[in-house]
Amino acid sequence: MLNKDTPIAECRNLGAASAKVLASVGVECYGDLHDKGAIAVFVSLAMLENKQPNLNLLYAMLGAIENRHWTEYSHQKGELLLIVESQLEFHKKTNAKI
Repeated sequence: MLNKDTPIAECRNLGAASAKVLASVGVECYGDLHDKGAIAVFVSLAMLENKQPNLNLLYAMLGAIENRHWTEYSHQKGELLLIVESQLEFHKKTNAKI
């Protein structure tokens, strides 16, 4: 079981490369990811980079939070994309903080 202070690089499905990317939006440990949520972090990355990050990163973050393998989420691609797109649109229109 992970604790809130577990570094991102030690979380299931995530490693050093993911940790570097996630640090750019203030996610440095499991607690940060868990508290913010995978979709919110993914949207933050998309807004920072002004492009959508790789969906595999979203799957990996969801899996890290739920302690599941990232491939278990690939069948939900359409649903997840709709959620991400609606969140991106909302935040771009309202300049709401994520």
